[in-house]
Amino acid sequence: GSDVPYRLQTTDISQGGCYVEMAIPLEAGAALEIILWINEHRLQITGRVVTRHPQFGNGIEFTRFHEDGERHLEAFLKDGGGDLRRTPLPI
Repeated sequence: GSDVPYRLQTTDISQGGCYVEMAIPLEAGAALEIILWINEHRLQITGRVVTRHPQFGNGIEFTRFHEDGERHLEAFLKDGGGDLRRTPLPI
C-alpha cells in the first residue's frame, strides 16, 4: 500500500526468491515490485512477501520476471554469484 522505495540487503537468493533484512519487516502477503541489480543488469521482478520475522526480515517469492530477468538471474546463480544491489518496492 506504499510507493516509498526501500533499499535492502539480500542475505540469500535463488531462482524462486530471496530473503531481505529489515528491522521492521513487511506483512506476509504484501505485493512487491522489485528492482534487482545483477552486475550491470537491472531486473524488474514482481513478488510477494511469504515470511515475516520481526526484527530480522522477510522471505520474498518471485512471482513474475519482466523481460529477460529470469535468464540473467539464472546465469548469475550458475556462475556462483557476485555483487548485488537491490531495491524491493511495495506496490
